Amino acid sequence: MEALAELTRELGGYYEASRLDTDGGRRASYTVRVPAENYRAFLDRAGGICHVLSVSEDAADVSEVYYDTEGRLRTQQAKLDRLRELLGQAADMEDMIALESAISQTEEEIDRLSGTLSRWDSQVDLASVAVCLRQVSRLSNVPEPAQTFGQRMAAAFREGLAAFGTWVQGLLEALAYSWTWLLLALAVLVIAVLLVRHIIRKKKNQ
Repeated sequence: MEALAELTRELGGYYEASRLDTDGGRRASYTVRVPAENYRAFLDRAGGICHVLSVSEDAADVSEVYYDTEGRLRTQQAKLDRLRELLGQAADMEDMIALESAISQTEEEIDRLSGTLSRWDSQVDLASVAVCLRQVSRLSNVPEPAQTFGQRMAAAFREGLAAFGTWVQGLLEALAYSWTWLLLALAVLVIAVLLVRHIIRKKKNQ
């Protein structure tokens, strides 16, 4: 996580969104924005930070719709200039009100088209990368190197010792949990032994 953050800063990017989940194992997800010219470098270096399970890439060609929106924006700007000229020439109050309403609607359309172009400019200048990290205790899809007999014996000894330690811990926990019942059983046993001794002693005296 720290290496990914450092790489993002180094390549001039930033986190658009991030989330860390520690319930049932540590997982993190990020939406990273990096300059388009650094996109490939980001992917290559991010792959060296962790073990990559999958990569998916896609790109959209918005050239046609971009230039269409740009043309509509120019048309609306020309329309706005013409409406303002007509407003300056209008002498009738009713015409002035109608022209002001048309100017307001045209300005709203210009703002909408400008915002759309700005978003597309941002998408072209900055690449968006979704990164999902998952912490595991062991990589299950990576083949392990061959071990010698001594290494296998040492590993078996460690696993056996760990299993014994786990069993002892479980036993102690069970004893700690049931100590009242053990105490009661011990008391009953002591009373039973005393009664048996008393009976034996009584028979001997007879």
